[in-house]
Amino acid sequence: MQKYVSHADYDNAETFNKVLHTLQPFGFVDTSWHNDTCPSVALYADDETGEELVKIYIDFADPMERDNGSEMEQFCVYTDHDTIRYCGEDVESAINAALKAKG
Repeated sequence: MQKYVSHADYDNAETFNKVLHTLQPFGFVDTSWHNDTCPSVALYADDETGEELVKIYIDFADPMERDNGSEMEQFCVYTDHDTIRYCGEDVESAINAALKAKG
């Protein structure tokens, strides 16, 4: 199992790993970057250019650590860099939205 390391203060590794391991068989990889708001998993449309087809962000569990301070745990699925396919608090819905967006 991959050890989560890009956000040293990240408190939601169990959920992140669930999303990653569920989506890995479909080609998704860990795309977390230390200066992003929160960790992410993505499917690349083109490995050579790094263009992402679908990206899912997995927010912090602690509302005080979240960028927007929301009480609701957020999972956001994007396509085309800006198109939101899902943004809500249900991890299974986020996973399903990512798989549906993948096509």
